[in-house]
Amino acid sequence: LSAFAMDPNTEQDVEENFYNIDDVVALDSHASCSFEPSTPGGILQILGICPNEAGKETKAEAPLWILPTIVSHCNFRLPKAFNEEIQGVLTSHASAANLEQLQADYYTVGMNLSKQVTGGKSLAKCLVSTFTQRIGNVIGPALQGKHRPARCDSLEKKLFDSAAKARKESQKWQTTSSRKRKLVKN
Repeated sequence: LSAFAMDPNTEQDVEENFYNIDDVVALDSHASCSFEPSTPGGILQILGICPNEAGKETKAEAPLWILPTIVSHCNFRLPKAFNEEIQGVLTSHASAANLEQLQADYYTVGMNLSKQVTGGKSLAKCLVSTFTQRIGNVIGPALQGKHRPARCDSLEKKLFDSAAKARKESQKWQTTSSRKRKLVKN
């Protein structure tokens, strides 16, 4: 039994969402990376990449979850769903965008990318702008008892479901509360 006891000296703090399966799945996305010839061979091996001829850059796809570890050894391009052109479209008119098609976990992946890229602040602003433009069209139908709108990413779907559940609970409470008032009057 003592073999499984946690040693306080080896415990490590992790981010709040470390065990969130949705975040783990979202980070299964990939980014295009370019590795300089001076990149340590071990990094390329970990990624399962064979280096190009000596003196040439190696290009490959790397999973997002490993970017914090390798970012100092590569240049990477944002996935298409997060590039500057898409950011411009979303910032100006996000309500028409199909986030589900762009990236099923758009906000989760975007938040992780914004922490890892040099221009992360502009991506973070785009995410906030996109969210604020779209949130009324996600929660409104839920509170009105309508169907979930199409083109939502996973976070928006969760928000819709939570708002729909809150609507049902509120209606249930109002019905129960109304019956109790009638009993008190009699």
